[in-house]
Amino acid sequence: LNNFLAIDSNGQEIVQPEEYSLDLSNGTTYPPNSEVNITIKYNEKLSDRQDPEKENTETRITEEPSIEATTETPPTDGTVIRLAKFKLDQNGNVPGIVGAQFDGGFRQGVGSVLADNAVSISKLKKELRIDESTTLGPGATHNVLAFETSRDKPNSAFLLVYAYSITDGARFRWEQAYETQGGSVRQIVTFRSETGQTIEIVYKIYAVLEN
Repeated sequence: LNNFLAIDSNGQEIVQPEEYSLDLSNGTTYPPNSEVNITIKYNEKLSDRQDPEKENTETRITEEPSIEATTETPPTDGTVIRLAKFKLDQNGNVPGIVGAQFDGGFRQGVGSVLADNAVSISKLKKELRIDESTTLGPGATHNVLAFETSRDKPNSAFLLVYAYSITDGARFRWEQAYETQGGSVRQIVTFRSETGQTIEIVYKIYAVLEN
């Protein structure tokens, strides 16, 4: 393992300041063809003992992560950080080329995560631009100017489109296009029927603004 930084579900930073090697040579613990999971966990230990002959004379607590290779399935609640997963070959060796980097698609990178339903339409800074319906014949299209701004002060919006049809057998799609025309910059939503019949589409278009 190379040096790295991780954060667990409790918000604790886990720092591995230097390279670390794991011994997987024990054929009983890591039998051939077994699946091995590499994990790291936040851990603390007492350090800086003042009297080598007396216990409980440590004056510091040192953060030292616990790194483990196991054939058991690790928890997924974030208490441990999953680093890699791979299957040993029939001889009990780690697969791949020596020195190659791999994680088996197991590792979760750091990023922004929102709780379920943490952000809803009501909490976004948005404008309801369109609340309409349209009737489309077979293969027909309908263009909607959803957002327009001055070419001198160009801007754009993130468009949220909600659309449905109660027509039996309806099938349609929508797409967004940008165009600069004259003194304006426009965002246009196009609805397109993909059926051989006339359908009715009900839609709302919200513009989510940057500022």
